[in-house]
Amino acid sequence: NGIGETNFSLKCYETYRDKRCFELWMGQNCSACYYSHGLDSCQDCMFCFHLKNKSHAIGNLELETGKYTAIKAKLLSEMADELRRKKSLPALVDIAGKCALAKPEIKVEESATEATDKEAIEGAFGKTYRLLLGKAPLGDMDAYAEWLRRHTRKLEYCSSAFSGKRIFRYDYASYFELPKDRLIRPEEANALGEQSRLAQGELEGLTLKNAHERIGKIAFFTSEYVEGTHMNLIECATSSSSSQCYRCSPIVYAKYCGYSFWPRSTQYAFGCGALLDSEFCINCYQSVKLR
Repeated sequence: NGIGETNFSLKCYETYRDKRCFELWMGQNCSACYYSHGLDSCQDCMFCFHLKNKSHAIGNLELETGKYTAIKAKLLSEMADELRRKKSLPALVDIAGKCALAKPEIKVEESATEATDKEAIEGAFGKTYRLLLGKAPLGDMDAYAEWLRRHTRKLEYCSSAFSGKRIFRYDYASYFELPKDRLIRPEEANALGEQSRLAQGELEGLTLKNAHERIGKIAFFTSEYVEGTHMNLIECATSSSSSQCYRCSPIVYAKYCGYSFWPRSTQYAFGCGALLDSEFCINCYQSVKLR
């Protein structure tokens, strides 16, 4: 489920350098975090969403260490008892799915729309097609979409629960399990983490069973992120230091790719899946160092 350099963790998704976490979704450089999503450089957090550089927080509210420790011990005891009795615990998405949908009052700073140029990627597709098949393609990439997508991951178009703007998500790292009516854009997620939190009184009596009654105003998810430098990414949900890509995700150190799933350190790849350190490939999968 998208684990990177993570240890001593259970039921975590799309993580990087996390440790001692449970039900953490899209977390990086975190430790001892439970039932949370979108955390960056956080420690000791429970039921938190889209926080950065926070510690001892529950419901996005930072607490005095003693207060946090007491609530955490109570919740962990409930979780342990539930595991002993039922041999399972509810997932974060199950809890969020039962929440009443309440949009928090936050102020979102809109990000500037970046100019894109699909023709540059079309040129790379034509170049790759001619090199491999000896003739020019009969149409653009979209004309070959069904063929290119045959063995890659599904792309889904959704709408933000806050603004109604388009959101992209791909079928990997359990993104399709996120409640569709609780998806928001990255800039909205940043604003939510900074501005929305539970009140002290809402933490009184918080239990695993009633958590869905308390966290509805903060339990929103994002299926998109862009890390590092990037340029000319079109309908690419998750990217790390990549450029010139069209309908690909996740992309890591990739350029000039289209309709591909997880091209890493790869260029000129179209209709590919899990292709690493390769170039000039069409419909290739689960491979390394192809030329």
